[in-house]
Formats: sequence, structure tokens, C-alpha cells
Amino acid sequence: MHQIIHGNIIEGLKHNYLIALLGMVLLYQFILYVMNRLFDKTYYNILHHPLTIKLILVLILLFWILRNISVYPFTALAP
Repeated sequence: MHQIIHGNIIEGLKHNYLIALLGMVLLYQFILYVMNRLFDKTYYNILHHPLTIKLILVLILLFWILRNISVYPFTALAP
């Protein structure tokens, strides 16, 4: 987060790729909020579906495990 706050976006993403997932989730939440307010209609939030929550949890756990493996493709995940 330190690198991103100081304007080094690429370096910040290299330290933790899950920041991109966080950015997408926050952007989706913001767009949905604006659409609900602007059009005065309630759109379904896919992030509130139990399957989506489980999928995100699995992605986080896989990332956590794979970044600690000392073999080439996975060493790129570690800072």
C-alpha cells in the first residue's frame, strides 16, 4: 500500500497482486452505488451472493499458499 500511495502503482502491485482484486471490488461497489442512486432502482449486487464470497475466499487462500512455494512460477507472486 505504501508504494501505491506514493504513486508507484506497478511496484505496489508487484508486492501484492490481490490489491488489483480489491480495486475491482471497490470499483464495482462504487458503480453499483451510483447506479442505484442515479436511476432510483435497486440493482442486484453479485458480491452478496454466497458463491461469490466463497470464490474470493478460495482465491485468497490459493494466493496465500502459492506465493510461499519456492518454484519459479510461484516466486513471482512473492514480494
